[in-house]
Amino acid sequence: MSFHFNFEMLNSSLFKNFLKNHSNNKLFTDYLCNSTDENKDLLDKAFKKYVKKAIAVSYLKKVIHYESRRFDKNIRKKDNKELLILDELNSLIIASLKDIEAENKLNQIEVGYRNGCITNQLLGKAIYTLSERQQKILYFYYVLNLSDIEIAAIFDVSQQAISKSRKHIISKLRRVYVGRQFNEDKKF
Repeated sequence: MSFHFNFEMLNSSLFKNFLKNHSNNKLFTDYLCNSTDENKDLLDKAFKKYVKKAIAVSYLKKVIHYESRRFDKNIRKKDNKELLILDELNSLIIASLKDIEAENKLNQIEVGYRNGCITNQLLGKAIYTLSERQQKILYFYYVLNLSDIEIAAIFDVSQQAISKSRKHIISKLRRVYVGRQFNEDKKF
C-alpha cells in the first residue's frame, strides 16, 4: 500500500483521520512542500502503519462486539435453564405438599369416622367403597366447607370437573347405601 497522491484518497475518512495526528500532518505537509523520495517513503511508512492499526482496531472492535453478544446469549441461556430447574423444583415441592396435605386430610376423614362425624355405619361403609380421591372431594366439600373452586385448585382441575365428580359420588353413595340398607333390612 504505497502512498499515491490523488483526490479520492484526500477525501477519504481514513486519510482525514490519518492527518488528525500532528506528526502525520507534518509529514504530509513536508511532502507537499518538498516532494523528495525520502519524504515520500516517510509518509508512506507512516500511512501503512496507520492503516495496519486501523485494520487491527476494526477487527478487535468486531471481535469484542460479537463475543459480547455470544457471552450475553450464553448468560441468558444459562439463566433460563436455572429458572426452569427452579420452576420444576418448585412445582415438585408444591405437588408434594398438596399430596401430604391431602393425605393428612384423608387421615382426618378416618379420624372423623372414629370420632363420630359419621354416625351412620351404613353411610360410613358406603364411603369406604369410594376411591381415595372421591373421599377427599367429599371431605373437602362437606367437612371443611370448601367450594368447588377451592377443591378444583387443590386437585388442579376445573370447577366443573369437581361439581360433576361430586354429583357422581353422591349418586354412587345413594346406590351403595340403598343397596346395603336393603340388605340390612333383609337380615331382620
